Amino acid sequence: HFSPGLLMETAVDRRLSILFVTPVSPFMRASGSEQRSALMMEALSELGRVDVVQLTPGEKTTVDRSDNGDVRQVVAVLSGADKALGRYRPKRDFTQSLERALGHRIGDYDLVVGRYLWPLCQIVRPPNTPAVADLDDFRFRYSPLLPWSFEVFRHALSKRLARSMARLQLNRFNGFFVTSARDHRELSTLAARPATHLPNVPSSGCVETAELSPGAMVLFVGSLWYQPNIDGVNWFLRHVWPLVLASCPSASLVLAGAAPPKRRQGWEKHPRVSAPGFVADINLLYSEARAVVVPVLSGGGTNIKVLEAMARGKPCIVTQFTADAFDDAFKNGKHFIASGSAAEFARAVIRVVTGDEDAVTHLADEGRRLVAGRFTPQAFQSSVKAFAEEILSRNRL
Repeated sequence: HFSPGLLMETAVDRRLSILFVTPVSPFMRASGSEQRSALMMEALSELGRVDVVQLTPGEKTTVDRSDNGDVRQVVAVLSGADKALGRYRPKRDFTQSLERALGHRIGDYDLVVGRYLWPLCQIVRPPNTPAVADLDDFRFRYSPLLPWSFEVFRHALSKRLARSMARLQLNRFNGFFVTSARDHRELSTLAARPATHLPNVPSSGCVETAELSPGAMVLFVGSLWYQPNIDGVNWFLRHVWPLVLASCPSASLVLAGAAPPKRRQGWEKHPRVSAPGFVADINLLYSEARAVVVPVLSGGGTNIKVLEAMARGKPCIVTQFTADAFDDAFKNGKHFIASGSAAEFARAVIRVVTGDEDAVTHLADEGRRLVAGRFTPQAFQSSVKAFAEEILSRNRL
């Protein structure tokens, strides 16, 4: 006797063929973007065979077959893919080059899934082949606390134009992944297509209990070549850090993340601030931190750095702008502390650094428990599989 479930599972594996298009490697996890791609590919692989196209912009178009183990992979560079007018235009010659390298026509696939919208838009796809786009960082937002400058204004105009162009592409696809509940709510008013909330998950495993460091070190971790992180750190150093030191002169601040030496040297001119750049053993740094701060005032999606800190059992202090991306999951004062002004942010840092040990430990532990239970690779991959199956089912009707 054979199990019907086993027969069904074997049939699915034999029948489904999925194309995964991504600008970052799904075989590495050095960044949050790579990890999201890796988790997505692994989930899709449980539904059938997955072929990968890793597509990046460049000066000269190239298409090379570069298999990775059992996975058929094509690494492609596309000239003009990062230009405004070419960012969302399907390219027939390029698509034919991909098909030759893959050994399959795009129409042979049962499902096409894209990380971000623009890589998926480069490919000419038959209308009967369903496609799902991951709208990671779909809308770039700005906090009222962000100091406006000509550069910020120019950037905002550029992002607004890009988003307007992206909105015109939405009805080309069958469904969407989004990273936050607020993006899910907004997308429901923009496109008559199904979408699912697929939050990021921390790359590190959750610690078993929250352990409060006895020191007074405050930590920021992030890519410090990324403008929203730069702007957030600058705001924190100018408006928050002096208030913290006035009440807690023994406090120190570590800014961990890759950045040009000149920028790091500029930050280290502030009192009791260290900017070591990329840190190989980030776990050691986290273990020494009393608190983690996320003073981000612009950006899209969700800040995975919040989840990374909370997974490690560290009390996390964020701007209200950052907290809004997690408004369906975390409660202010219970899982993290959200601050709507520089003065509020400073008071929160001082409270965590100098406050009651039991209360601060409880805050950290509540955050750790919620991340451990809700933001897991298993939950992420289950959502990917369920939504892919929903889109395939809709397409068969």
